[in-house]
Amino acid sequence: MNVPIGVPLRRGFTMLEILLAISILVIVLGLGSGLALQSIPLERSLNRTASKIEVEARKAAMEAAMFSRDAFLVIHSDSLVGLDSRIEFDRAKISFSHPGDFNSFKEPSSRGYRWKFSANGLCEPLLIRVSQEGGRIDLGFDPLTGEIRDQVLTLFETE
Repeated sequence: MNVPIGVPLRRGFTMLEILLAISILVIVLGLGSGLALQSIPLERSLNRTASKIEVEARKAAMEAAMFSRDAFLVIHSDSLVGLDSRIEFDRAKISFSHPGDFNSFKEPSSRGYRWKFSANGLCEPLLIRVSQEGGRIDLGFDPLTGEIRDQVLTLFETE
């Protein structure tokens, strides 16, 4: 290897370059982990609300089938009135849509929306959106069981 005299031979990075690269890496990882940690409580809250709605839907489906009579859940924008209880959603807003109308979720009227569970064991197919600041969860319910069939969680969406 012929190196001209007087030209220093570089075989690596300087300490300054290494420290700069590590500093940038720490900043990027810090921002990313901060967003991830911030989303955990929001995700838990949305999933907890979804679970409460699913429990009430399954209870209504079982009651309708067991007693051979129609049962109804009443969906309000901030609560769900079940067969024997009312569930308040403190920070969540509820909207609904019918299958095929994925982009047209609407809030229930002031009297609420009556979600029907028929005596023959079927429930009205319905999509429910639970929204909170910073995210939402879309729930698609199985008409045979009243269980959540499809679930889409969206966090930190900007419009």
